[in-house]
Amino acid sequence: MGDTVYRLKRGRGGINAGVMIMAEITVTSESLSGVANQLASGAQSIESQLSNLKSLVGGLVSGEWGGAASQSFNELYEQWDAAGLQLKESLNGISDQLSKAALAYEESESNIANTFRA
Repeated sequence: MGDTVYRLKRGRGGINAGVMIMAEITVTSESLSGVANQLASGAQSIESQLSNLKSLVGGLVSGEWGGAASQSFNELYEQWDAAGLQLKESLNGISDQLSKAALAYEESESNIANTFRA
């Protein structure tokens, strides 16, 4: 069931009706699920790296480095860290959407197959 390749063609035409638009899409539920899993793994990796970097920077600015320059650096680092967290959340969101799309394709295939069963 998951090996089904979905195709929707896009073009212009039609009989006395003006314009008919179709899009061509080729995808399998396995490919969607695979990319979703890779994105989720990437998000976990980013989270781990951000945590490690935060520990390193925290140790530097709280102990070894003080003063105005340290404070300015730490403020800039916090902005960078927040951007990294946004990236992680974005990857997780994309992963979730791809997983939902994979399930929708699988359900669609199952529903179509059921229409041909007695």
